Amino acid sequence: MVNVTTMLEDYVAGGLLLVAGFLAVRARPSASLCLVTAWAYVTGMMTSSFWSQLEASVRGVDLEPLHSAVLVFKILLWTTCVASLVRSLRRAAAASPRPPADEG
Repeated sequence: MVNVTTMLEDYVAGGLLLVAGFLAVRARPSASLCLVTAWAYVTGMMTSSFWSQLEASVRGVDLEPLHSAVLVFKILLWTTCVASLVRSLRRAAAASPRPPADEG
């Protein structure tokens, strides 16, 4: 039995990604920053989950019935999150206003 407080982290991640996606589709100036924030949060969330799963696999403790499939799926999710965060950071850096060059 899972309740809202148990899944709050997932709901926040989903909400952040939905808001960021909406802003990106609408081409809002804040979209880049919002995407970086959303992907940073999701990447952090997935990092702890991925490393916990990997540690359990290495130690051989508390293995679930489809542990290998879960581990592969988490590797794919974590890789997607990291790649999306890097792309969002690059896009935000490219979109940020540059200070005027010093004429001297």
